[in-house]
Amino acid sequence: MRVATVIALLRAGAARHIDSHPGLLLIDSVAAEEMTADAARRLIGELQTLTRELPELQVVFTTAQPELVEGLLPEDHIITSGSEHLF
Repeated sequence: MRVATVIALLRAGAARHIDSHPGLLLIDSVAAEEMTADAARRLIGELQTLTRELPELQVVFTTAQPELVEGLLPEDHIITSGSEHLF
């Protein structure tokens, strides 16, 4: 619900030409708690749509479930996957 609210506020601000957001959205551990895999995939798809609507917005999210992004994001948008570790 919190992420949906942020997405709605970003869209409303853009529609009204209110640029009060810093342009960076960080979401940690998508689908780690309180979210099914289907809901997480819909969220990731919606975030991708949002970045097309607002090209100045950067979205960074993490997940321990790389299968959630398969087929949703271009390969050049994925930093690590599978058993690879960033740190």
